[in-house]
Amino acid sequence: MSTSKKSDDYILYNNIILVEMSDIEEFNDDFNNIIHINIKQFKTRKFATTVSGIPEEFDYPKILRFWKKTFNCNGRIEEKDKVKNKDKDKIKEEKKDNEKKVMVITISGDHREEVFKFLQNEGIALRENIKVHGA
Repeated sequence: MSTSKKSDDYILYNNIILVEMSDIEEFNDDFNNIIHINIKQFKTRKFATTVSGIPEEFDYPKILRFWKKTFNCNGRIEEKDKVKNKDKDKIKEEKKDNEKKVMVITISGDHREEVFKFLQNEGIALRENIKVHGA
């Protein structure tokens, strides 16, 4: 079974340091970040789970490495534009004005429930601030 320990200096999960507590002090006061967990279906039985909205204070490569080990899957970290469903001209203008990027973690397979439990148990987000999309 996996074990989770919280100390004054770091959050430790299965002997992997996920985040330094000095980095998360400001985040604990503001839980308004909404984390989205989406699922995409490529073929008949091929799925990918995407997670976006995790605060920048957390170490994405360590979280991805942990998920890959525990869920036995592949994954990657992408940097995507925050803009959706707009004309190409408007997108180009907005890119010049605002260079807002969102970090998205993509893992192969349907792991929505496991990711939800992980985010909630580790204190990364409150239950109300995690949105699970898909059927």
